[in-house]
Amino acid sequence: MKMKPQTPRPWEENPGDYFTLFGSLLRPLPGNQEAAKIIEAHNLNSADLVFARCEYLKEIQKFADLWSTETNPALKEIVADELLEFIDRKKEFAFFGREFAKTLGVPSE
Repeated sequence: MKMKPQTPRPWEENPGDYFTLFGSLLRPLPGNQEAAKIIEAHNLNSADLVFARCEYLKEIQKFADLWSTETNPALKEIVADELLEFIDRKKEFAFFGREFAKTLGVPSE
């Protein structure tokens, strides 16, 4: 009996292996047809999800602003830790949060 291949579940793996971000939109990596199908099948760029991601990124921006203006290294580290904890609390948007923090230069560890 031939088994049907399982659809990848990038949100349980490394989303960066499948997707890239364009603001609050999820885009397939160039040439990744499977990722394009996943976005379509799960409606991952629905208006509701895009709006929710925008709101989430606004919250992250508050931490990022604090982090980027903080001059005390010890306090800067605390803000970075709090930012990363905030990102991890919203698992469904964590990929967006981590990528945003990375672009700002916030250390991930």
